[in-house]
Amino acid sequence: MSTAETVSRYFAERFPPRVFAPLTLLLSVFSALAGRRELDFLAFAQTLLVVFALLLAFRVWDDFADRGYDRVHHPDRTMLRTDGRRAWFLLIALPSIAAVGTIAATGGASPRLVVLALTTGVLAAWYRVPQQRRANRLLNAHVVLLKYPAIVVAAAPGGVGSALHVAAVLAGAAYVGVGIHELVTDREVRNAPHAKLFLAVDAAVLGAVALVALSGFARSP
Repeated sequence: MSTAETVSRYFAERFPPRVFAPLTLLLSVFSALAGRRELDFLAFAQTLLVVFALLLAFRVWDDFADRGYDRVHHPDRTMLRTDGRRAWFLLIALPSIAAVGTIAATGGASPRLVVLALTTGVLAAWYRVPQQRRANRLLNAHVVLLKYPAIVVAAAPGGVGSALHVAAVLAGAAYVGVGIHELVTDREVRNAPHAKLFLAVDAAVLGAVALVALSGFARSP
């Protein structure tokens, strides 16, 4: 199987447009609202690029780190049926370079790159935990989903600056919202012990985040 065919099959299987196109748009809107730069076409295009690139890089990295689990539970996945690592290295490295380069070329880059680096470090440490200790899909999901608030902050045009509280609310909403989606749609996460409790807590937190956001908008001039 050629690299191009491998990538095409992977996109269809693990990065389908019907899921990641609306997710990219939603996170980009969150990032745009969190940013301090006056929004224009170029700024939003840069935000879309950063969000898409980071979503892809983190997705591939997550799947690559999960190969031990997938060999048992999802042996038919494209990543497991492909010899070599070249395609996966490229799908992590190239989008990461594009995202970091775009962030570095815009204002307020340093704090955003720090957030991205810290999140990458946390995930790298988590992926080094032995596979059997990461077998709890509910816990694994809540750790891995830390990438979503990091993406919202990292892609914010011009950085978050004085809008830090807004960025925090939007990043929190991204984390909890995607967490609820995982709890509802992912059968393995949904069937994990205490999943209903986590769903209730996540829903309550998302409601609180929404109230904080609405009260903040109500107070704004």
